[in-house]
Amino acid sequence: MTHVDIKSDILTIAELFNDYYDVPAYQRDYVWQDEHIEQLLDDVKSAFDDKRPNYFLGTIVVNKRSNDLIYELIDGQQRLTTIVMVLSAVKHYMAAHHVMPYQMLTNMLFGNPSFTEDKTRIRLLPQYHESQELLQFLASDQGSNLTELLQNNAFDDEAQNVFANLVRGYRTIMQWLNTNYPQFE
Repeated sequence: MTHVDIKSDILTIAELFNDYYDVPAYQRDYVWQDEHIEQLLDDVKSAFDDKRPNYFLGTIVVNKRSNDLIYELIDGQQRLTTIVMVLSAVKHYMAAHHVMPYQMLTNMLFGNPSFTEDKTRIRLLPQYHESQELLQFLASDQGSNLTELLQNNAFDDEAQNVFANLVRGYRTIMQWLNTNYPQFE
């Protein structure tokens, strides 16, 4: 019988994004609806407004690969994908409104998981190529210009569904930011 170590940690968002995560092929596509995204954002804002020092965002379950610096994401993909989109949207919102430098958010979203390669990658890599490209684009400095990406690429029906969910989620987050932080308009 193989011995398996099970370990649990409580991490901040910054600590969570010190590592890299791959979504395995057996996971479903991103399917959170607007109400799920808005509930998460409202809960976090409420905790912030109440000056709570900590807020529990939920659980993720990962499996560390034996020879790799990357974790396989077993459970929590919807939440973690949403958090990546929130960090991306906040980065673009802050940059557009000159609120603060957003390099810290860029560093949380991207990094180099290999000591042997000089290559950066997004910290959460979805299971499908189209999702990977879109999430990487959203997190990049050009991510606020979705229209250009969508006009310059042709996608099959399955990819369009994946794109539609991610794009809708990102737009929901941006609308939520504009509604809840209009002082930056």
